[in-house]
Amino acid sequence: MSGVSPTHASPGASVTLTGTNFTNVSAVSFNGHAAFSYTVASVTQINAVVPGNATTGAIQVTTLNGQASSPSFTVDATQTPTITTYTPSTLSIGTVVTLTGMHFVGTTAVQFNGVNATSFTVDSDTQLRATAPAGLTAGAITVTSAGGTATSTAYTVNTSVQAQVLMNTGFETAAPVIWKGDTGIISAANGATMVPHAGTKYAWVGGYGSVASDQITQDFWVPATATVADVTFYVKIITAETGAIATDTFTVQALSTTNAVLSTLLTKSNLNAADYTAYTVSLLPHKGQVVRLSFKSQEDALNATSFLLDDVTATIAVPDAADLKPVITSFTPASGVAGVDSVTISGRNFFGLTSVNIGGASAAYALTDGTELSTLIPAGAANGAAPISIANAQGTGTSASNFTVAYGAPTVISVNPTQAPVGATVVIDGTYLGYTGTTLALNGTPITIATQSPNRLTFTVPVGATSGNLVVTTPGGTQSRTFTVNTATATLDLHIDSVQFTQSTQTWPTPCPSWRARTG
Repeated sequence: MSGVSPTHASPGASVTLTGTNFTNVSAVSFNGHAAFSYTVASVTQINAVVPGNATTGAIQVTTLNGQASSPSFTVDATQTPTITTYTPSTLSIGTVVTLTGMHFVGTTAVQFNGVNATSFTVDSDTQLRATAPAGLTAGAITVTSAGGTATSTAYTVNTSVQAQVLMNTGFETAAPVIWKGDTGIISAANGATMVPHAGTKYAWVGGYGSVASDQITQDFWVPATATVADVTFYVKIITAETGAIATDTFTVQALSTTNAVLSTLLTKSNLNAADYTAYTVSLLPHKGQVVRLSFKSQEDALNATSFLLDDVTATIAVPDAADLKPVITSFTPASGVAGVDSVTISGRNFFGLTSVNIGGASAAYALTDGTELSTLIPAGAANGAAPISIANAQGTGTSASNFTVAYGAPTVISVNPTQAPVGATVVIDGTYLGYTGTTLALNGTPITIATQSPNRLTFTVPVGATSGNLVVTTPGGTQSRTFTVNTATATLDLHIDSVQFTQSTQTWPTPCPSWRARTG
C-alpha cells in the first residue's frame, strides 16, 4: 500500500487506498475493524468506507497472497447524523421505512416516536432502512449515533388493515414456485459474490454475456380502496462491462394480465453496479385491477451483467379487512366426482389462505398465484350443490354460484381372501371406497371397517359372523361379493397296526390302541 487519502476521516467517510496487486482482496480493515464496505476499483486502487467502530491505527488490505498495511490512519469524531427525507410518510406496524441523509454509518439506534425500531439496516452513510415497531404511534423518527441524534419531520400512522400479498417472496419455496416465466433463474449461492440477500435462494436475472433476456412475474390484486400499495425488493448488480453506456438493463414494470405495460417502475443498468440495495415502488396508480409485477433483464452481445433479485414483498393497506378477503370470480368445471376430480378456482386475494371448502369438507389445494388455485374435490364432500368458500386472515369469500358434488359408483375388484376364519383380516380393493358414510355388512350383519382409503377397505372377521353376501355400501351405490366364514373342525382317526424298529422288532397287539388327531 503506497497511499491513503485522506489520512484522517470520520466513520462513514470514503477513503481511497492506492498501491499494487489489489487482486483477490478478501478484507479491508481499519485498525482491525472491518470496513463498512469497500470496492476494488482497480489493481492499484480500493475505495473503503470507515466503519462506525473504527479506531486510530493502520489500515490493512488482505488478499490471497498476503496483507499490506498503511501508516497510521486517524479516525475523527463521529459526525452528527441528519435526516433529509424518508418514505413512506404514512406508516403501519411492520412498514419498512427508507431514510436518506448523512452520517448514518455508526448508527446505534432508530426510534419511532420513542419506540425502538423492530430492526434497522444501514445501507450506506446516506441511507438506512428501519421497520416500524409494534406500538407504533404518530411522531418523528430519530437516528442516534456516537455523534448525536437526528430527528425527522412527523409521520402519520395508517390505522387501516395491512397485508403482504406476494407469495414465495424470497424464492425459497421450490414447489409451488408461484413466480411465472424463466423460473430456472432461481438459484442458490454460487461463489462469494453470487449470493442471496437473505435465506438460501435468489433470482439470478441476466449474466449471460450474450444477447439474452430473462423475465419473472407474479400476479396479484390491488384493491380500489388501497391507501398503500408498496412493492419493496433488493437488487445486486455485478457487471463485466467497462464502458460508460448502459448496454445491459434491468427493468421493473407493472403489467396488465395481457402483458400491456401499465408503468415502468424502475430501470437499472450495468452503470449501477452495487451490492444489494433496497428499492420501494408504488402501485397505487393501478388500483382496482390485477397487476402483473415484472422483473426483466436485457443484455447485449458483449460482457455479462448479472442482476440478483431477492426478498420481493408487496404491502397493501385498505380501510376495511373485507377488501383483502378472498373473492371467487369463477371455477371450472361446474361439477365433479368427490375424491377424483379437480377444480380450478379463479379470483383475487388468494394469499395467506387458511382453508378451501367444497361440499362442506376441507380441500387440499395448490396455488398458481394470488388469483388462481387448483384443488381436488375432497372425498368427504357432501353430495349435491353448494357454494365454494375460501378463507384467509381477512375473511371468507364464497362463490356466487353452486358447485355440484357427485359420488362415483363403487366397484369391488377383489376380496382377499374370499374365505377366512374368525379373526382373519380381509382386504377389499376397488374404486370410490373412501367416501364418508361407507358401510360394510356380511350376511346382513354390520361389520366395522378397520381402514379406509379411496381404493381399499379392510376388516377383521368378527365373532359370530356367518357366510353370505359381503355388501359394500357408499353414498354412490352398493356392491356385493360372496364370502365364506370357515367354522368347521376336521378330525382324523389314526390306527397303527405295527411299528418296525431297526435294532429289534416289537409287534403291537391287534387291534392296537388308537389315537385321535384333531386339525382345523
